Amino acid sequence: MPSQERSVRFVVEVEGRGVGVLVAQRSGYKYFAADQSTARLDGRHFTSPSQAQNAVSALCRPHNPEQRQGIRHG
Repeated sequence: MPSQERSVRFVVEVEGRGVGVLVAQRSGYKYFAADQSTARLDGRHFTSPSQAQNAVSALCRPHNPEQRQGIRHG
C-alpha cells in the first residue's frame, strides 16, 4: 500500500477570498491559481510564503487598503 504523505499547503487570500494555494515542496513553494486574477502566477515557485503573498498582492491591489490579505494554513 502506498504511503500517504500530507503536503503542507496554504490558502492565499486577497480581500477575504481565496485566490490560490501554495504547496510546500523540497525546493520551496509552488503556487496554484484558484482565481483568474492570479493566473499569471500559476505554477510559479517561491522561496517563502511571504514572497508569494507579495507577488499576489502586486497583482491584486485591493481597492480598500483596509481589506485583509494574507496566507492561512489549509
